[in-house]
Amino acid sequence: MQEVYRGRPAHEGLFHVHLHAHDGQTGMSWTDQREIPQMIPGFRSVGRAGAHGIVIFSLNHGSGWVWLPENPDVIQASSVTVIGAPIRAFEPRDTK
Repeated sequence: MQEVYRGRPAHEGLFHVHLHAHDGQTGMSWTDQREIPQMIPGFRSVGRAGAHGIVIFSLNHGSGWVWLPENPDVIQASSVTVIGAPIRAFEPRDTK
């Protein structure tokens, strides 16, 4: 957070990233929903010009939530892409 606070670079954001060690689509557990979003105001206060958010991975999926600068509403990411070997893209599955 100190590097974002110091403006390196000016539009850098912070993301909380963690793993749920299971297969399949993942999201925020009840504990995650209660605890992790409380960090976002702190992220936003030190990096007002950057996007901030949460990324949660399972062993074969990822979900993300993003708060854009000057917008109080969270946006669920339409996909999460992991660049590496192999490149992987995770998209929300229809839950209906």
